Amino acid sequence: MGRPIGRRIKQVSEIVQRIGPCSAAQVHKHMQEVNIENVHKYCSRAVGLRLLDVDRSGFPKVFLVVDKSVNSPIIAGPEPEKPPEVHYLHGIWR
Repeated sequence: MGRPIGRRIKQVSEIVQRIGPCSAAQVHKHMQEVNIENVHKYCSRAVGLRLLDVDRSGFPKVFLVVDKSVNSPIIAGPEPEKPPEVHYLHGIWR
């Protein structure tokens, strides 16, 4: 299991979820207490954690919510780990 998701990354993800696809500068309007460079960093980290997706085809980059993020780490916690697959030959001895 990885590190817990920070409160600023959660805050960025919730803002993007609330206002829709937007740039980091638009997110910064809702987080005036945070430096704009740090908002960019939090948005990039949220992309790395797969909470947000990013469209880099234009300028500025547009961040948008990943479909599954509504029910994932921000609200519901991490997804449970899948049990390892059992190979069909395991346990068969001749």
